[in-house]
Amino acid sequence: MSRSRQAAIELLFPVARVMLSATFVISAVRHITHWSAALDEMAGDGMPRSSLLLTGSIVLRLIGGLSILFGCYARAGAALLVVFVVPAALLAHNFWAMPAARQTHELIEFLNNLAMAAGALLVVLNGAGPWSIDAAKGRLPLLRDNSPPNALSTEFK
Repeated sequence: MSRSRQAAIELLFPVARVMLSATFVISAVRHITHWSAALDEMAGDGMPRSSLLLTGSIVLRLIGGLSILFGCYARAGAALLVVFVVPAALLAHNFWAMPAARQTHELIEFLNNLAMAAGALLVVLNGAGPWSIDAAKGRLPLLRDNSPPNALSTEFK
């Protein structure tokens, strides 16, 4: 691998971790600081107005988001986010059951959630990348040198 490509990868992994984790960490903080509004939002999405569910949502977002941000057990944190985001998308953004006036908006929100889950799934597969606690501890990604030719590999030499 060329030096410039390796440098780009080493730079882009942490940038991508910041971008992916931001939505989870910021939304968790927003829900903590605007508790009542967050409960109302849940009720508006057809879910129970439950402090227990909201607390669980905040904890999953914080643990998953911070683990990706710092690259510390990032694969496990990302897996938690996938397990959280996909059911949440199905429950909160069920565009197929919405009135026609809301279907487009809810479809976009649903697809945004799937995109976030896909980003988290890529972290599950590839790990946190360089400049992470996981890399410093030697926790390797699932995709490594034994991958087929032309497959993504985050094994750096």
